[in-house]
Amino acid sequence: MNWICVQICEWSLLYITLSMRNQQYFYTVTEQSQVGEARRRISGLAERFGFGDTAREKVAIVVTELATNLIKHGGGGELVMRPLLLAGQTGIELLALDQGPGMANVAECLRDGYSTTGSLGQGLGSIQRQSSDFQLYTMPGMGTALLVELWPRVAPAVTASPFLWGAIGRPKPGEEVSGDGWYCHTTASRCTLLLSDGLGHGPFAAAATELAIQTFQAAPARTALAHVESIHGALRSTRGAAVAVAEVVGEQVNFVGLGNISGRICYATTARHLLSQHGIAGHQARKIQPFTQEWPKGALLILHSDGLTTRWNLEAYPGLVHRHPSLIAGVLYRDFARKTDDATVVVVKEHVVAKERLAKERVVAKERVAKERVAKEHVAKEHGVKEHGVKERVVKKHGVKERVAKKHGVKEHVAAKEREFR
Repeated sequence: MNWICVQICEWSLLYITLSMRNQQYFYTVTEQSQVGEARRRISGLAERFGFGDTAREKVAIVVTELATNLIKHGGGGELVMRPLLLAGQTGIELLALDQGPGMANVAECLRDGYSTTGSLGQGLGSIQRQSSDFQLYTMPGMGTALLVELWPRVAPAVTASPFLWGAIGRPKPGEEVSGDGWYCHTTASRCTLLLSDGLGHGPFAAAATELAIQTFQAAPARTALAHVESIHGALRSTRGAAVAVAEVVGEQVNFVGLGNISGRICYATTARHLLSQHGIAGHQARKIQPFTQEWPKGALLILHSDGLTTRWNLEAYPGLVHRHPSLIAGVLYRDFARKTDDATVVVVKEHVVAKERLAKERVVAKERVAKERVAKEHVAKEHGVKEHGVKERVVKKHGVKERVAKKHGVKEHVAAKEREFR
């Protein structure tokens, strides 16, 4: 018994010391006292992330308004905070999720002075003014989801990646850590997403997932098939995990799944399911096989663990596909997460602004290369003309020397004859 306790403690310490790259903070808000608690905790995290006094005041205002709205208008809900790392800064992403009555008129609700509860009506307007990014999705009778971004200094410029992604992952209620984890690697032309669900719950499951992420990170440029094969080999010393890797490149998605990970490509009114094979990474895999699906323009890639039911349908949420991936993930988590398991959902879509900017940069780069090539050809041509002129002058000079030499030779011949005659 003591040995088991020691082993569990060792695994817990091991996991805690590993990088918490999927760290999120969840705050249930159903009564007024929890508003102050959420504000204090998130403000404290903001200080750790490098937020100065003024920036922390904004964080406090936003958290207070979000949490208060959850109680007043949503009948209670959940506040989720996720650190954001970009351009040397650590920002904060906040999701406020409720299943209340929703908003019938969003524009009116955003107007200062509008209130349905007798307050000053400055909540949503204040949140929007304090935030670097603000998005809202609501449906009458189904609830409201708010997404906010805050940064310690000026918000970073648009990312160079042509992909946007968002995620939400919560441990099973009662557990300190989640056995689920994800990692998203993007380049200018490619996005590779890993989702892992460690077998069971708690620190042992979390350790298996952490090792899967480390194996993925060791060589992120590998194909989806090579990733899953490598993870399968690396996890033999753990309890194992269900894993899936989706690679978006060009106009297709290459997908390899092992175990109970669900995946879909959603586009317009269609949804293509991504097939995972039976097995457990690290223990059982008869044949690891890749599958390819079309990646239409404007599509969404959604992966989730079995902590979410599979009964969701984005057609039931008009306009949600056009929102930020984090907001999409938040709505699916809110409405379809099971309370008996770790639950994670990750959403990827094209970043239209970044993609257009990258396309323009490629055009400019091509034009610059073409201009440089023309300039080099012009310089080479001028250099060739100069060399030709030099060669002509050298030949001409050489001809003059030959004529002088010939004339000199004639003179010497005449002089020699004259000497013989004498």
